[in-house]
Amino acid sequence: MIRARVDPKLKKSAEAVFRKLGVRTTDAIAMFYAQVTLRQGIPFEVALPKHDDAPSAEGATWPLADVWRKLDELDRWRAFSRRLDGLTLS
Repeated sequence: MIRARVDPKLKKSAEAVFRKLGVRTTDAIAMFYAQVTLRQGIPFEVALPKHDDAPSAEGATWPLADVWRKLDELDRWRAFSRRLDGLTLS
């Protein structure tokens, strides 16, 4: 069992994305944990923005190419989670 405090707006926004992707929140968390285990680290870059005009967490605007890239990453995660279905991670 995992308990975490998450900003309600962020949670609602993420859950809306999960619904569009057909992924339960529990499955998304399990995918994140599986990726951390497989990559032995955070499965995405964790860094401060390099430019003053970089999108902020609130009211972010992203170039369309970045949006498509992120959606492609989510599709790959979904495919990966389907392959994991039925496997046991140790």
